[in-house]
Amino acid sequence: MFQLSALHFVYFACLAIASPYQQIVLRNNGYSHTQVGALLALGQGASVLITLLFGHLADRTGKARLTAIVALTLMTAFFVPLAFPIAFALAAVFIFLFHGCYGAVEPMITAMSSPVLREKGTSYSSVRVYGTLGYVACGLALSLGGLVDSSDNISILRAFLVTAGASLVCLLAFRTRPRSGKTSVPVPKQKESSDERVDNSVLIPFIIAIFLIKLGNSSITMLLFSFMTEELGLGNMFIFYTSIGSAGEMLLIPLSGYLVRRWRIPPVRLVAFGAVALVLRLLINVCVPSLFLVAQLMHGITFGVMHIGATMFLFSLAPPSKTPGVISLYTAVGNNLPNMIGSLIGGAVIEYLGYNALFLGCAVPVVLGLGVLLAFRNRLGWKKSGFAPES
Repeated sequence: MFQLSALHFVYFACLAIASPYQQIVLRNNGYSHTQVGALLALGQGASVLITLLFGHLADRTGKARLTAIVALTLMTAFFVPLAFPIAFALAAVFIFLFHGCYGAVEPMITAMSSPVLREKGTSYSSVRVYGTLGYVACGLALSLGGLVDSSDNISILRAFLVTAGASLVCLLAFRTRPRSGKTSVPVPKQKESSDERVDNSVLIPFIIAIFLIKLGNSSITMLLFSFMTEELGLGNMFIFYTSIGSAGEMLLIPLSGYLVRRWRIPPVRLVAFGAVALVLRLLINVCVPSLFLVAQLMHGITFGVMHIGATMFLFSLAPPSKTPGVISLYTAVGNNLPNMIGSLIGGAVIEYLGYNALFLGCAVPVVLGLGVLLAFRNRLGWKKSGFAPES
């Protein structure tokens, strides 16, 4: 458990740089909003394809840890050229490769966690909270400590390489087997039985709902950082507000796991609650921008509660041998694909219509996704006697 917690801490510290700063890095290189949106959309497209490929390989071989090591190493290498002013076409190549590997790492770490957590009889939220802690700690250190200058790509690159290197060390040190000799990560799959199949009549509507909700969330995930620096004038303090938003996760992630495991709250209800909060967050950004800090604090619900609900739902749905593939599908189609579409359209919307149009437009698919959850609520285990959490 300590190794899993440490791995989540350092990897999400790396994400505290890779995620919010990539848009800043591209803007620093002189690309327009439309060009940045197109680049991020291309990267998210790679995340869909390459994440599914890595997930398939991990399913076939049972080597989620090795898959994560390869993906993280390549992700680090492909980020380096993006810190320098290069031709747009060349930037497109490297952003494609970077995002493809970037999208594959987290689902592999999640898949590595599942069998260990099942063996220990605990929930995913118990280790995922350390990821949030790493994200927040890194963000606060960068903003308050002045360790990174958001206008200097070299200082951003330096911080990224340190955290990515630490993540790689943790992955290399991760024990694939406990001292008892029992396997604690996915093993090569055996002949598939009926108990090892995933019920697609449940999985498909859930993924569709997540896709729609995350399409609306793409304005937060991919395009909020330039809003903070250019519209709100936060400058280098934008990462502080990002960290404050993530800080709420540290309470709500373990609380979400507790509600599912002890009170047996159906995970799908947590996803629906996160969707409602996301609509409110988008409307605050439009109607009352002076309450932006309040909107940021809602991140603990719009991401933390929703992510734990979705992950525990999938853990309960997928047998261990299918976990890498199902989590990769959730990441690729339920997260990366909507981020690709949102980035592609959102960059142009900002350029020609402004941020208010972006946030209002993104509320629409969230409402539609919530409607899908409600329409299939019986199949998705909305009632208290529905899906049980992972055991």
